[in-house]
Formats: sequence, C-alpha cells, structure tokens
Amino acid sequence: MGLSDLNPHILVGLTDTMGYLGLGNVAGTTQDLIVDLINRGSKIIESYCNRTFAAFTYTEEIDVNDEFMDTLILKQYPIISVVALTDYTTVVESNYYVVYADDGIVKLSSLYESLYGYNKYFTQGYQYAKITYRAGYEAMPQDLGQACIELVQFLYNERTDTGFESEKIGDYSYRRRGRDPGRAREVNIMASLPMSAQLTLSNYRKRNVRL
Repeated sequence: MGLSDLNPHILVGLTDTMGYLGLGNVAGTTQDLIVDLINRGSKIIESYCNRTFAAFTYTEEIDVNDEFMDTLILKQYPIISVVALTDYTTVVESNYYVVYADDGIVKLSSLYESLYGYNKYFTQGYQYAKITYRAGYEAMPQDLGQACIELVQFLYNERTDTGFESEKIGDYSYRRRGRDPGRAREVNIMASLPMSAQLTLSNYRKRNVRL
C-alpha cells in the first residue's frame, strides 16, 4: 500500500500527516497504516458531515413536485460551476438562473419568465429538473485537513495488537478489544477529538440555506 492507494476523496495528504505525527519519511508497514487511516478518517468525516469535500462533477435529476418550485437545493456544495441546467426539455442558459455557491443552491431568475413567457418555475414532473455541476474544494481548506489529521492521529494512537473489534461509520464509533478478550469498550470517535476539531467539523456539517 502506498500513495497510489490513497482514495481520491482524501482530506489531507500523506506527507503532511506523516510530518504531524512525527514519522518523517518512515516507509513500509507504518506508511501503509497511515495511508489506510487517512482513507478511513476521510470517509468517517464525509459520513459525519453528509457531504463530499473533494471537487467532482455531479449530475442530479430532481423531482419537481411543486408547481411553484423555482429553487434547486443540490446535494453537494460549494458549487464551483454549473455545466448544464435543463427544465424538462428546455436548456436554461446561465443568465437565467442565480447560483448561491456556498449553499449549493440554484434558483431561476425573473429573466426566465420574461424570456419564455412562463411563470419563473420549473416544469412540474418526475425528475423534470436536471443539472450537471462541479462542486467541492479544488484545494482542501486547511482547517478541514487539520481536523482529518487529528482524527488520523487519534486512530493511530488507539491502535493495539488486538485492533478493532467492529466499527460503525454511521455512528462514528467502534468497539475496541481490550487485553481481556471477554471485555470490549465503545469508543465515540468524534467526542474523542480535540474541541477545535469538533468545532471545525460541526461548522462543515451545518448548512445554512438562505435565499
């Protein structure tokens, strides 16, 4: 396992993590372990925050259940760019909608009504709104990367010869086997992080929708 085994969704690089942990240029099984922990730590954080942070291109087909629906709340954010937006069979040009990048929102503008003579709403129907867009961070925010490093450090320090008994990513916890094979303890991963990391992840978990 090496650099090529790092998931494209990772929130921090191997060099920065190894340096923070004081491992320098250590290679072999230790480096393999850190690669695995970076992958796992990034996955835990994305699951906890319910979003993907690395920049990717997405396509969403969205149900228009309301005849007065003029706004799309996208699954991923911040929005970097909108590649294409379609209202049923109509291609909506970029000057006919407004992008609220930080909130992951696209809203039809009043110009849309003046152009097509319709009300400025999406056509009602199953998956009638289709959007292709790029979202996430081209360069990972430093505070998010630091939180991931501190999670990796926690997992690294928690390792034992007996290892994990089971892990629940959705609950952000795992059971750790102790020296006594008959006893195990539940470890809440997020609550075990430094408060600064907890606050950082709490901020990235929030989504303040404002129009």
